[in-house]
Amino acid sequence: MKEKTLVIQLPIDFVTPNWPAQETFPLNLNDIGRKVESVVHHDIENSEEYMIITGFTSLSKLVDTFGSNDYEKLRKVKVLIGFEPNIRARKKYKKYNFDKDIKDYWLKRGFSIILGGAVIQLIEKINSQFIQFRYKERLHAKIYLGDDYAILGSSNFSRSGLVVQEEANFRPCRTNPGESFFYNEIKLIANNYYEKSEDYNNKITELLQSLIKKVTWQEALGRAIAELLEAEWLHDYKAILSELENTKLWPSQWKGISQAMTILQSRSNVLIADPTGAGKTKLCSALILSLKHWLCESGKFDKTKSLIVCLPLVKDKWNEEFRNLKQFHNSHSMGLLSNSGARNKTILLDELSFTNILGIDEAHNYLSPYSNRTGLIKNNSADYKILITATPISKKVEDLLRIIELLDVDNLSDEDFEKYKILVRKRNVSRKEEDIQMLRNFISQFTVRRTKKV
Repeated sequence: MKEKTLVIQLPIDFVTPNWPAQETFPLNLNDIGRKVESVVHHDIENSEEYMIITGFTSLSKLVDTFGSNDYEKLRKVKVLIGFEPNIRARKKYKKYNFDKDIKDYWLKRGFSIILGGAVIQLIEKINSQFIQFRYKERLHAKIYLGDDYAILGSSNFSRSGLVVQEEANFRPCRTNPGESFFYNEIKLIANNYYEKSEDYNNKITELLQSLIKKVTWQEALGRAIAELLEAEWLHDYKAILSELENTKLWPSQWKGISQAMTILQSRSNVLIADPTGAGKTKLCSALILSLKHWLCESGKFDKTKSLIVCLPLVKDKWNEEFRNLKQFHNSHSMGLLSNSGARNKTILLDELSFTNILGIDEAHNYLSPYSNRTGLIKNNSADYKILITATPISKKVEDLLRIIELLDVDNLSDEDFEKYKILVRKRNVSRKEEDIQMLRNFISQFTVRRTKKV
């Protein structure tokens, strides 16, 4: 009698790709939470000496990483800057020599307010020889070299290269017998390029000093307030000006846009807390137009999808303002979030999942932790959020915490975030005035509040 052969059919996943280990092949895979940045930061934190070979467009990342942070183990950093212009970052790329081009490129990024302290700290680290800059004309290599790991691949030391763009890198380990050969060969390449380069410390320092000058606190405060309140920066964006000049904005609205854009550029979210009758709809529609133009000027053309969630009674008003700006824009009634049977609810939820710029009108209506609309509106994937309200900010601890959650707690500084976590843990018992004031101070960092037109 013949034995029967048992055949088992195993399921095969033809959809999910099989990627190599992140620790050996650092990749940016946003859908599964993999970022090259976390691997690089791990290596920096665990090295006494670290070398970076990258294009000059990583200067902002260098300021943010080594100017803002101190690494306990790290003793020396070497940075070799090549020439790799980001063509999408400007409409026309000028053929300056390397020194002039770096200056023109980064002076327009306005470090003077947002990263002032970090720039000064970086200058001090250059002066102390903690970090050394060198330059080799038109070098395109991207190499990261730490005590135990080397990375060779395509990732520039920038947010795009370490977080956003799809990159491929190889990371051999010095202490792994099967990988030590590759580590030593990459180290040899990096050291050879570094030796063939020229010193760039003085020129980088000159650039940084032109961004941040030592002034008295009165001068520094006056300059910061002037840059924040006046809309002079808009003159660098002719396309924005040409469209906004026909909107007949009040002077207070021009200043409101300038203040809100400054907050959006540094914190990604803003709270417009103007009184009724101050022209919030016109201001915010013009603000969204400005933000879209700025994103396009920065090469982020795929980050401009926008959506407004508002009261049914003002939906037509929002649409009218965007028509006046000759802009296509989606507006939806907040009632769709509460009414589970609404026909267009599914469409709205889909748009919330892929919109880049989300405007939430009458944001005080989303403070209840138990309502459907609050829960659904928090499940958005927007890169930028604009919260709009005419209602004075509540003194209730719970309401203040909800506003911060809508603004994203990730936008708080590390120090403020630790304080926030303490208040969350005792939210049911805390009614102290200092706690309420602390929460209001958090929110004020995101807030633009103007008065009515005189």
